[in-house]
Amino acid sequence: MWLTLLALRNRVGILMLALAMVLLGATSLGRLPVDLFPQIQVPVIFVGVIYKGAPPIDIEQSVIYPLEKSVSSASNVEHVESWAKQGIGGIQVYLNWGADINVGQMEVMQRVTQILNQLPSGISQPFVFKFDVSNIPVAFVTVSGENMDERALYDLAYYTIAPQIEQLPSVAAATVEGGRIRQININLNPQRLGWFSKIESTF
Repeated sequence: MWLTLLALRNRVGILMLALAMVLLGATSLGRLPVDLFPQIQVPVIFVGVIYKGAPPIDIEQSVIYPLEKSVSSASNVEHVESWAKQGIGGIQVYLNWGADINVGQMEVMQRVTQILNQLPSGISQPFVFKFDVSNIPVAFVTVSGENMDERALYDLAYYTIAPQIEQLPSVAAATVEGGRIRQININLNPQRLGWFSKIESTF
């Protein structure tokens, strides 16, 4: 009640204060920086492993599980998520907010290096990198065609559309997802293979 009485007794002062607040707000709004992708450092570290020809179950048991057990014991780790596909597997290490991601990346790399001798010999060198918001795609292009199958659409997007997009100014990279990758299957005749093996044995 006293606030209302104060405003009625000082009408000019309250009006000037309100105008000053509106003017200050308009000035601050014009100077407020706006960025679609601000500098936000998400504490997530990714560990990837390529194991060519291995099924997902083998990658999960012989590669992902030992790596996941090793990196989860690093400091400031909140939780760990993993996945496995044909020939490749990945682990996402989530750190606590406020933790130094550079220190966490170095520690995760050390943990991975310590158990390399326990992993299968056919895998490639695991790669470790930190999550960067600036690497998130800012635009998606969908390719469709009535008279083209998934393989033809993939070839069109990979060999024609993606290279042209990468040549545009300020474009860092263009990746292709979906579709089917063209592959060549060779069906061998066991009888003819036996015939060739007999010829080689005579020489």
